[in-house]
Amino acid sequence: GDVAIWDNRATQHYALDD
Repeated sequence: GDVAIWDNRATQHYALDD
C-alpha cells in the first residue's frame, strides 16, 4: 500500500496503490 497524492491545480486527486 503506497499512497500517492497528485495536486492537479484545480482539484486534488488521491490514489491508493495497493
